Amino acid sequence: MKKGDKLVCVKSVNNVINKPLFIKGSTYEILGVYYGGEIILNHILYGNEYGEFSPDFVKEHFKTLKEVRKEKLNEIDKGRK
Repeated sequence: MKKGDKLVCVKSVNNVINKPLFIKGSTYEILGVYYGGEIILNHILYGNEYGEFSPDFVKEHFKTLKEVRKEKLNEIDKGRK
């Protein structure tokens, strides 16, 4: 993953005050990737709260646009059979 990549949320995430940061089905852009692998994503802001997310968190809650497209094509192919 690199800066500028777009990811689709597959599992909604709320912040510590139970307000949505990421909404399932919405697309978010990677704003930066640190050398240690930590990722900064744009998200719903309630203040100056951009944080870093681990690669494991991102893998659990997001898919790349390429992965989403591939899944949709596979569903279409299965429907034709």
